[in-house]
Amino acid sequence: MAFRLGVAKRSLSKLVKKAANAAGFREFLPVQKLVLAEFDYDKHTNLLVKSPTGSGKTLAFLLPVVDHVIRNPENRTSQVLIIAPSRDLGSQIMKELRKLFEHLQNSFDGDWMSFCAFLSGGKSTKSNLFFLQKSPRIVIGSPGIIFEMVDSEMLEPRDFELVVLDEVDQLLAKGFAEETENILSLISPERYLCFSATNSIEVFDRLRSVMPQQKFSFLKTEKIVKNDLLFDVSPTLFHYKKKLSKEVSPPSIAQEIKNLRKFFFNSKGSTIVFCNKKREVDALAGSLRMIDDAPWSVVYQIHGFFPQNQRNKIMNAVRDTERCLLIGTSLISRGIDLPDVDLVIHLGCANQSTKEYIHKSGRTGRAGKKGDSIVLFTSESDSEKLHRIEQEALIKFSTI
Repeated sequence: MAFRLGVAKRSLSKLVKKAANAAGFREFLPVQKLVLAEFDYDKHTNLLVKSPTGSGKTLAFLLPVVDHVIRNPENRTSQVLIIAPSRDLGSQIMKELRKLFEHLQNSFDGDWMSFCAFLSGGKSTKSNLFFLQKSPRIVIGSPGIIFEMVDSEMLEPRDFELVVLDEVDQLLAKGFAEETENILSLISPERYLCFSATNSIEVFDRLRSVMPQQKFSFLKTEKIVKNDLLFDVSPTLFHYKKKLSKEVSPPSIAQEIKNLRKFFFNSKGSTIVFCNKKREVDALAGSLRMIDDAPWSVVYQIHGFFPQNQRNKIMNAVRDTERCLLIGTSLISRGIDLPDVDLVIHLGCANQSTKEYIHKSGRTGRAGKKGDSIVLFTSESDSEKLHRIEQEALIKFSTI
């Protein structure tokens, strides 16, 4: 099935349509239709887009980005800047972009390095400069490394015509806000594309205060408004809760996870288990690996103490393995696309916000596929937080 392009004010070039179809993208998802219908280079429109996790946001901005680069081959400078809050998300964006480029390279006057550069804080300055030497049309990176390159004049901020802020709510939150705002003060693109699954009114106001001269068109797919918060929840994601005894241990939790995985059986489905702390990940991973007759093929664990290259290898292994179980922290809660995950299990929720729950549970139920999210809890504070999540996100936890 070819792309349905009637919704767009400006159709994608035939080359980009052909590349997208060859890369396996057959039909527009709602957020992609929405963006392509509103994205108009001639009118220099800034877009602020809110859509659920797993809804296809990455391709929603990559298609017009690639189309612009292909339509302007005479431009030999960096044209597009994509800022993501983590190296893992930036790496995933690059991989999606490379899928498209593999089917465009015969029509593009240059190689991959002149098309895209992924800058990483985990690389040396010399390595990042090597990737910039061909003036790549598209530059991807997190706020820290982008600001470093711009501040040191390794990147010319005036070259960028389009800036994409992925997970904009996180980029403007504590921890990233200062560097992101510093970058935005140095660049003057013709337009911005901002994306996220959850945004509060406070973040919208912050965006307007950071760029008061810019006007944004606000786009959303399915809107839920509650208590001054905006959330998008996948309609194919189902939510459950189960109370455990307070006297739980890693072996007993591992057995509970085994029982749940068998109950929510899928011959090819994979599982993500979220823990609150790194030491909990390590302890539970050991117990999960000792389970007899396990309904998963292998257990992978991941958290922030793992070096970036090791985390990349683990995530690639997860994507290539059927029926695996990945246990980790919130490190993998945003923007990580694992298409075969059909079950997410949370160990407690007292310390997480509604936004965090939505991002974590949103690792499943993506792109129209059914998914299940289960919270295992022991305390009254967990129970109170579950009730608050139900009220703010307008969802219902069924009791197991």
